[in-house]
Amino acid sequence: MVYYFIGMVEEKSPKLITILQAAERMNVSRQTVYAWIKKGQLKTVKTPGGRQRIPENSLIINRAESNEVDKLDYYGIEDISNFEPMRQEPTGQKEKLWFENRGGNWYWDTAGEQFLFKVGRNGTGENWAELVACNLCELLGLPHAKYKLAKYRGTMGVITPSFVPHNASLILGNEILQHIIIGYKGEQRYHQRKHTLSRVIVGIGKETELPIDWRKVEGIDDAIGVLVGYLMFDTWIANTDRHHENWGLIQDLSNNHFHLAPTFDHASSLGSHEGDNNKLTKLTTRDDNQKVGAYVTRAKSALYHKQTDNNPMNTIDAFREAARIRENAAIIWLKQLENVNKKDLSAILEKVPKEVMSNISKQFAESILEENRHRLLQIKI
Repeated sequence: MVYYFIGMVEEKSPKLITILQAAERMNVSRQTVYAWIKKGQLKTVKTPGGRQRIPENSLIINRAESNEVDKLDYYGIEDISNFEPMRQEPTGQKEKLWFENRGGNWYWDTAGEQFLFKVGRNGTGENWAELVACNLCELLGLPHAKYKLAKYRGTMGVITPSFVPHNASLILGNEILQHIIIGYKGEQRYHQRKHTLSRVIVGIGKETELPIDWRKVEGIDDAIGVLVGYLMFDTWIANTDRHHENWGLIQDLSNNHFHLAPTFDHASSLGSHEGDNNKLTKLTTRDDNQKVGAYVTRAKSALYHKQTDNNPMNTIDAFREAARIRENAAIIWLKQLENVNKKDLSAILEKVPKEVMSNISKQFAESILEENRHRLLQIKI
């Protein structure tokens, strides 16, 4: 601790903290901290190394963030406690219950449609990850499952409407690959070396049509072109869960046509399984090997390049391989990413209720998106 001596009085200098730490302490966003600094409402000092720091005793505690944020339309939390579940969903490892939307008063549904309630694992951000990811899909124009925060009899989760129409069925990737690969283990989600990108493309097939009711992006004319977008999205959000039950086809039973399913299940993305202490360390450390930039390079897809490989591809390598197969589609999706407005992106994170997603998690997710956007837009195709 540094001391200043004035006559016989010993005075301690205030503790200096980072912008990120100040935002967390004041329970506001980093953008708000910068706005207060610019307006002269928050004092800063520069360290001998030229870094901007905030004296701890100048923090603005228990103050509204701003008129704009006070009026921010946070994502709501739907209470479905008065609904009775129809059945359990057997796939996956998390608790999932199917309900019928009796009232038809949600923005995505009409009365009679079914929706799934999924419970995120304790100690993770799986619930907010699903919500944020589906809104990021909107920015890119990707076909996707829709999610909304929900609470069922005291348990937090998300609800998602069924994207499988009446008189249609969902066929997951493991079922598809079991029919075309001898000895394929459909029950083995991870370390499934036969789950290669080339086989996934064969499984989807040339005749598979675009996702149902998707407002297509110009130039993306077939299902494989859409898959390229899914893999770019996985890289952007650091999604590590593209296993064979997280992609599939929808079979229209009336005409036996097949459509690519929208992208779904993004709970293992945006650092949702990292604790806030780890996130803060990665955001503030000077160790290059521990920074967010290094963290995102370690994100693994559940797709393999060859079945003889010991490890699955990194998410960006899976996209690169897909880009070699469909160059034009990769260029189009990268352009969609380049055109994402940063203000729209920040607004998505800001609108997640603070009791669901901490400021540290928002800053960490935003840093992941910035790092991966930069990496993707550096790819030469």
